[in-house]
Amino acid sequence: MPYSENQIDELLMNASGVAQRANEVMLQYCFRDFKNEKAREFARHGFARRILTLARCVERVFEVIPPNQIEIPHRESVKDAEVYIQTMLFNVFGCIDNLAWIWVLETGVSRPDGKPLKPVDIGLRPNNKRVRRSFSIEFQHYLASCNEWFEYLEGYRHALAHQIPPYIPPYMIDPTQADEYRSLGEKASHAFEDGDLAKYEDLQAEQMNLAHFDPVVAHSLFDGDRPVRFHPQVIADFMTVDELSRRIAQELGQQKTRS
Repeated sequence: MPYSENQIDELLMNASGVAQRANEVMLQYCFRDFKNEKAREFARHGFARRILTLARCVERVFEVIPPNQIEIPHRESVKDAEVYIQTMLFNVFGCIDNLAWIWVLETGVSRPDGKPLKPVDIGLRPNNKRVRRSFSIEFQHYLASCNEWFEYLEGYRHALAHQIPPYIPPYMIDPTQADEYRSLGEKASHAFEDGDLAKYEDLQAEQMNLAHFDPVVAHSLFDGDRPVRFHPQVIADFMTVDELSRRIAQELGQQKTRS
């Protein structure tokens, strides 16, 4: 089993709470009294919709492939989980950008000459230095602690948009059994060519007895990117967006108090 019983309990507990947390921050941003109309639009029609989408994606990933699943899942379940994970990646990225635009528009962060920031300069990633410097020192430190997460997110988003979309391997073969797996595959092919369908099916079944399922997602096997377990990752991604949104709401409140 990929996870221990304690890990499964923790994953299921965290997944069961995402909808409530999403509703809390959605309402917080929808009912906030924004002074900038565009910031209000990003909050109500951008971020609020996306955070609910994230919560639903987490729930569906856990429903179609539960973390306590041992047997190899059906192909349809794997494809469904891929759809939800890919949808989640784009909307995690979208949430982050929506939050950055809300902050910049509502607080008036601008270039040194007073002109508006270029769209490429608006974000929360490490290269968005002017936006990051406009936050409190405490929140700047928190954003810095998320740098590796931002790097991971950018890598997977770029792969999804331009390269190899993240996918879930349908099953895995232990490297120590790889030669046996290939040998059985060759024998099965020969049996099929000879028209011996019974032997072909027996060899395929024997071959699949060597397979096991590991709940990982990957986007390339040749770029040195390690597959990651997707159950804890979707939880971590949701929780990071949730924490960022709550902290930015606090920053907005402090900004309003100062002004």
